[in-house]
Amino acid sequence: ILDWGMTQRVPSDLQLSLLEFIANLNAEQYDRVPDDLVNLRFVPADKIGELRASGLTVAISKMLRLAAKGGGPAGAMRRMVEENKEKYAAQLSQFDDLDSPEATKERQRLFREDWQREQAADALARGGGAPAGGGG
Repeated sequence: ILDWGMTQRVPSDLQLSLLEFIANLNAEQYDRVPDDLVNLRFVPADKIGELRASGLTVAISKMLRLAAKGGGPAGAMRRMVEENKEKYAAQLSQFDDLDSPEATKERQRLFREDWQREQAADALARGGGAPAGGGG
């Protein structure tokens, strides 16, 4: 239920920015999300370089891709686990049960290592150096 008493007029420039943001999400153009966040005034324009250099764009892209398939946070998490089971199948082949605590721990370790590499690569590609806390 939408409470129309709690709504306010949205300036036309923000309306356009919101439409562009939604269009970029629908088109899976996640590399444009940082610009959208600036245009929507969620991130100050002078901080866009820091946002891009942080490697957060990798995180935003992955989470939005998973969330776009529906099912809320639990559905996104299930999809991420299944994708990682497939991605790391060769490294996890020693485990009879991919849901065992040992297999889960190894899958999470592999995921963290890949995540850090992807964040660093993204930050370097954007000219931002290594991401904060991204370690190698």
